[in-house]
Amino acid sequence: MFLADLYILISMTFVATFGFLVLRFILVQGMISSFNQPRMAAAMQRQTNLETLVNYGFVPSGYR
Repeated sequence: MFLADLYILISMTFVATFGFLVLRFILVQGMISSFNQPRMAAAMQRQTNLETLVNYGFVPSGYR
């Protein structure tokens, strides 16, 4: 019984540590990529969603 509890405890701590490391890695990579590509973000923000829909013809052009 004690061995099972010990195994559960060790596996839980390992999973928690591993998940935290993966999450931190993803967050850091996202920060680095967004820091390196501000021009791409600016180009994406230049058009609003409605303008994109109008350009693709999903919305009648009277909404312009």
